[in-house]
Amino acid sequence: MGVGWYIAFCIIFGLLFGLWVDGKTHTRPLFTLIGLVMSIATAFLGVYRMVLYFVKENRDKGDD
Repeated sequence: MGVGWYIAFCIIFGLLFGLWVDGKTHTRPLFTLIGLVMSIATAFLGVYRMVLYFVKENRDKGDD
């Protein structure tokens, strides 16, 4: 459940930040798309690191 919230938070934050910058600079949809791509990349990297941590933790527990 925490992974889903992490992904949602990253994407929503990137999207809203991009919309805000576009509103200030009148460059819609440039920063919205940049924010969205960066937030998706951040979410993917974060989930990847979480999965690696859990895999390593379970592997270490299995060695007992």
